[in-house]
Amino acid sequence: MIAASTKDQFATEVKDLGHGVFTYTLLEGLKGKAAGGTETVTVRKLMGYVEEQLPDITKKYKQEAQYPVVDSKGMDFPLVLTK
Repeated sequence: MIAASTKDQFATEVKDLGHGVFTYTLLEGLKGKAAGGTETVTVRKLMGYVEEQLPDITKKYKQEAQYPVVDSKGMDFPLVLTK
């Protein structure tokens, strides 16, 4: 499970990105940035990428960090092959 923000925050929308910041970060991860130097984006790699990058990207555009909510149980599995 990956959610855009905590219950006490707003999910930030940035017109320049063409999406909300959460959606933008998720899509960038799926395009390969979450692969971590490998050829595969897995669920847990994507979760880690979003958790790490989302606060920085929101601070860049809105001066306030947005923190996603992530939780995973069970096995990791591939989502995308990048090459």
